[in-house]
Amino acid sequence: MNKSRALALLFVFYGSAFFAQETDCGTDDRKAEKYYEKGTDRKNRKGERIEYLMKALDRDPDYPEANFAMAYIRIRDNVRRGKPFDKAKPKLIKAVEGCPTVHAAAFFYLAELEMLDGNYDEASMRYKQFLDFNEEGDDKYDMHHDEQLVKAREQYQLARFYESEYNNPKPFDPEVVKPVSTNKSDEYLPLISPDNELMLFTRRNKLKQNPRGTAVQSARVDYIERFSSAKLKNSKLLDQGSPLPPPFNEEKEQNYGGAAVTINNKEIFITICTPGRNYVNCDIYTAKKVYGVNPRTKDKEWYWDDLKPLDETVNTPKGWEAQPTLSRDGKTLIFASLREGSKGIDLYQSKRQSDGSWGQAMNLGLPLNTEANEKTPFFHADSRTLYFSSTGHLNFGGYDVFYSKLNDDGSWSEPINLGYPINTESDEHGYVVSTDGKRVYYAAKEFKGQVQEKVNIYSFKLYEEARPEKVVVMKGSVRNKNGKVPENAEVNVRNSVTEEVEKFEVDSIDGNYTAIVTMEEDADYVFNIEGKDVAFNNYTISGDIDTSYMDVDMEVDEVSLDKPYRIDNITFKTNSASLSGNSKSTLDAFAHYLDQNPTMKVSIEGHTDNVGDPESNLTLSTERAFTVMEYLQSQGISSDRLSFKGWGSKKPLASNSTEEGRAKNRRTEFVIKSK
Repeated sequence: MNKSRALALLFVFYGSAFFAQETDCGTDDRKAEKYYEKGTDRKNRKGERIEYLMKALDRDPDYPEANFAMAYIRIRDNVRRGKPFDKAKPKLIKAVEGCPTVHAAAFFYLAELEMLDGNYDEASMRYKQFLDFNEEGDDKYDMHHDEQLVKAREQYQLARFYESEYNNPKPFDPEVVKPVSTNKSDEYLPLISPDNELMLFTRRNKLKQNPRGTAVQSARVDYIERFSSAKLKNSKLLDQGSPLPPPFNEEKEQNYGGAAVTINNKEIFITICTPGRNYVNCDIYTAKKVYGVNPRTKDKEWYWDDLKPLDETVNTPKGWEAQPTLSRDGKTLIFASLREGSKGIDLYQSKRQSDGSWGQAMNLGLPLNTEANEKTPFFHADSRTLYFSSTGHLNFGGYDVFYSKLNDDGSWSEPINLGYPINTESDEHGYVVSTDGKRVYYAAKEFKGQVQEKVNIYSFKLYEEARPEKVVVMKGSVRNKNGKVPENAEVNVRNSVTEEVEKFEVDSIDGNYTAIVTMEEDADYVFNIEGKDVAFNNYTISGDIDTSYMDVDMEVDEVSLDKPYRIDNITFKTNSASLSGNSKSTLDAFAHYLDQNPTMKVSIEGHTDNVGDPESNLTLSTERAFTVMEYLQSQGISSDRLSFKGWGSKKPLASNSTEEGRAKNRRTEFVIKSK
């Protein structure tokens, strides 16, 4: 706990007259009682009052009222002089143990002292006793009792928080992230791209002074920030990184940092700060990666177009907008802002409109924002978990890092402190979490209790409870048999339990795609490519898959009449026509495909291997084809668009002499009869 802050708050409540009470917390010693009366008589000088109280306690060391009065004087004087006041604690303990009704403030002061000493279990007990104090009579309460109640309620929660957190430390073993941490410059504001292939960060260097004193910019800014990137492979950095080329880092007096990128790394949002006459103005800018003739190099290549500031629905003329973060669908922008109407730095949110513009930014409000400051938001790729820093929630001092979950109704859960020793009395902010949820990246000047010469980037393993939802990143390219990118192609992902479908763009130029899906262990996920003249295709993964990154290149067939297309992952119970496994989720995706092609008519065709009686195999394949057709009808596909046929083992694709070949021959296909 920050002791200087606590002392200042403690001192506010000293100065009340509460002596000379008529209570049952007195003494049987008449002389001690007389000394106490003189010791609490403000007509006497302070030195005389202390002398009388000491005499009263010499006569009766357990005298509750005298112990309380002596403790009060010691606390008041020592706080005013900035000196320790531990000697007051035994007197307060004697007072409340000798007479629990001596005075409400005795418990308050004792709780404050225990809090300052770091005895949080004792402090929470004493605050509770103060809050529960319910004696009659004004002489039992300080004149500032109402203010003490407000503080005690806050401090009681804080004491319980400290007691719990310090007694249950979280695992925390940070390590320097090399080689981007150079110890020659400050490196900070790290961001791991959602596909885990890039680290973006800011590198700060001091500006060189002009020996003739004519460098005007050095009088306005004494450092320069450069937005940089380094390549990752298998979560390992390959180089120390370098500044991004134009349009980034072009203006010498501008500082760049605090960025967010879309999951395909082709759209970026970045904070750019420009020194003004009386203040530094920070706004959020955006740029897109496009393919064509780069006006800077004259080469035909992928390049970043010009940086453009977001309009006034996000940026404000005299406000501070910074530290953007994106949802995985790229439609929600969360950022920090200090603007007119804010009580401090708050988190705001803007939604991308159907025309690509950004809607009016709205304050995220409670429970995320407080009357203090919130900043450095990081919205994980699960699009459910938000990490951010705050000085307003229960914390260890300064900025602490918290996380909150987005509920199904669009509200946010109560923020949870990441705990000790991840958070400390110092400032912690700018934490980002890897897409697999296992590691945190952040920047700091302090490492394992030692102040370093430079700010470096660090990483540590995040404990399970604070991790985001499990996601899988699937990326690759989509081509047809001729090596061309299908027109209007997109990746659809269907959850077998919720039946929700997420759509991910396939780039029309290079055919690349990136899909990030939140995984539920009891669900299967059917991936399929849709596009103009693309035949139905599917790729299924299980929600309990033990990987976070998958490279999957997809080759799709073009639609052709009377050509059989295999429907993968259609399975049946042994010697039965009953669907099993994730077959229904695959057929749901196929039904959606037929909905998207309303004039298409198909024949569902079943095949078996050659094990068993040929007639039985023919019957079984026919029944299975009928089952598939019947299921499609139950999903709303008109019966006049569907037919079925069983082939038994008559049309093998591979040799039936091996299990692998027989598995390939057991299949369900569809044949397009008309488009």
